[in-house]
Amino acid sequence: MNCLEFRQHYLADPRSQDSAYLEHKHACRACGEFAAQEATFEQALRGALAVDVPHGLTARVILSQTLHQARRRRTFVAVAAAVLLAIPAAAVLLRPLTTSLEQEVIAHIAGEREHLAAHGPVPDSAVTAVLATIGVDARQPLTDVRYAGVCPIRRQPGGHLVLAGAHGPVTVLLMPREPVRRRRPIATAEFQGVILPAGDGSVAIVGAPGEALETIEQQLDRALRGLS
Repeated sequence: MNCLEFRQHYLADPRSQDSAYLEHKHACRACGEFAAQEATFEQALRGALAVDVPHGLTARVILSQTLHQARRRRTFVAVAAAVLLAIPAAAVLLRPLTTSLEQEVIAHIAGEREHLAAHGPVPDSAVTAVLATIGVDARQPLTDVRYAGVCPIRRQPGGHLVLAGAHGPVTVLLMPREPVRRRRPIATAEFQGVILPAGDGSVAIVGAPGEALETIEQQLDRALRGLS
């Protein structure tokens, strides 16, 4: 089970006892934190709605419907605890359901796992065309490109490259509209990587544990204009 499958499974049945689901939950730190955050959120919702209702009050937010919408939409959830003249003040709980960039990167790679098996090589002209689509110029060709494409990352166009690493394929996600302020490490049972500031955006470099990602980072810095 990959990260994307785990989250879909969680939203459908967070209390599932499926062995693959439980194994991934304990093995993947990002997904384990995701599940813990969601559980904390749902507990907060239940507490916010567990209010005493004055006698004769008929307007009440239904908890089960709220939780269902929270899982279905995955955007913003607004919960009204109670609003009437008989109640001193209205209580509203608003919580954006966001996913960290690190989690998005891992989920994107897991959701397009077939690209990790691509053999390439991708012609330099095709790589250049992909980079130009997202506003990045190539100073010099990249080596050992197995896959190159443009895909949405957080609903913004990004570049998806797979390069040959020493221990297996290395994924490079170019995100020109996703800025970060500092280096941010990525670590799961299956992947290790880093997200780097790059101009007005960022670049994620993710490979197998033990991969020398610094080599890929140096190659990108030399080859690509518009990232530094």
